[in-house]
Amino acid sequence: GFFYFFHITNNNISNDDRNRTEAIIIWGNDLQNLYTGTQLLKLGYSNIVFVTNNADEEVLREFLNSHNAVQEQFVFNKYRSGKKYDYAHFTAEFLKEKNVDSARIVINTYQLPRALQQLKSTISSDIEIIPHPISQKKQDSYRVFKEYAKYTLVLIASFIGKENDLDLSYS
Repeated sequence: GFFYFFHITNNNISNDDRNRTEAIIIWGNDLQNLYTGTQLLKLGYSNIVFVTNNADEEVLREFLNSHNAVQEQFVFNKYRSGKKYDYAHFTAEFLKEKNVDSARIVINTYQLPRALQQLKSTISSDIEIIPHPISQKKQDSYRVFKEYAKYTLVLIASFIGKENDLDLSYS
């Protein structure tokens, strides 16, 4: 299982760079994801970016200022619940509120399988999700194994109907 996970996360990086979506979704505190989302926005892939993480909003706004981003096009997570890392539900609330039919999720390559699993089990099947994985320049075996363990846990929890009990970070 682990070697298959390692193989697919390292060899199946295929960004759909043709389709425009109604929103760009960014999960976690990795500034590389925010940078990529900002660049996609500037290139016209969407008009709005939804950012859900646990970073200080002021730090994120400073980052956006340093990259000349239009801050009005960024929505920071306001859907706080008792769970700190419930990004899939926060995203589902945002997509529903904004009546979004398509979204591009920008996330680390190793986190993509888990993110897609959680997102697809939370949102309507009518919403098209386009993955936009961010590859790492340097391989980090520990991070890959850690993410594999989280992904496996999500699959098991989904199988036994306990996926809503999980609160796993994307950092």
